[in-house]
Amino acid sequence: MRIQPSLRVGHNRTGLSAASDEQRRRMLDVPRELGPTSRGSSDEIARVRIRYARTGMSVGTMPEVPRAQRGLLPLHDLLGARLQFERTGVRMYDALLSKLDAHGGFSGGPDRGDLEQLRDEELAHMRMLEHMLEETGADPTVVTPTADLQSMATRGVSDVLMDPRTTLLDGLGVIIMAELADHEEWIGLIDLGRDLGRNTLVHSFQSAQLTEEEHLIKVRRWLHAGRMAARAELEIH
Repeated sequence: MRIQPSLRVGHNRTGLSAASDEQRRRMLDVPRELGPTSRGSSDEIARVRIRYARTGMSVGTMPEVPRAQRGLLPLHDLLGARLQFERTGVRMYDALLSKLDAHGGFSGGPDRGDLEQLRDEELAHMRMLEHMLEETGADPTVVTPTADLQSMATRGVSDVLMDPRTTLLDGLGVIIMAELADHEEWIGLIDLGRDLGRNTLVHSFQSAQLTEEEHLIKVRRWLHAGRMAARAELEIH
């Protein structure tokens, strides 16, 4: 069983502290011809960022809709974002299942049934959101601006989960970030649904948010158990 490979001792030479004074000097004494080709500062970087930000470009747009439906655009944007996030959540838990199959579990950690349950609940949320978008006159295949932003935000989490070098515990350590964001975004949908007077939707959003709270509780418990198991593994070796 491989719990935490990142704690194994190996040939990590990224630090300078172990080097001698002479080695440090040679590493830092870069010949002038190999130095930077331009001079600048963080202020210059900031000026470039500001110039690009002022071009007026946006992350994305919403599709054209009849004027009478434009009041629902904020709802359709957030529903599309949640749909993207839940779809990604299904894939994340599929990746965790692969970690479990590859390396095995640990005492107090999730078994296959536990991870399949969370994966299936993410899938149920995804199907619910597809239905809501259709019922409110939107296209569930549209990538909305907030969906695009959240896709970028979760890319790092997905990268860790898909990396063959990471373990189940590594995956749990990053998927909790996705679960925290998921929980907060459902709260945002609840608030928007109330503002729009969509009480039926609000009840569904609240049910999904409670499910995400349960996900957080479970992942936190598994993380604690995994870290304890990793500590015990280190002491044995």
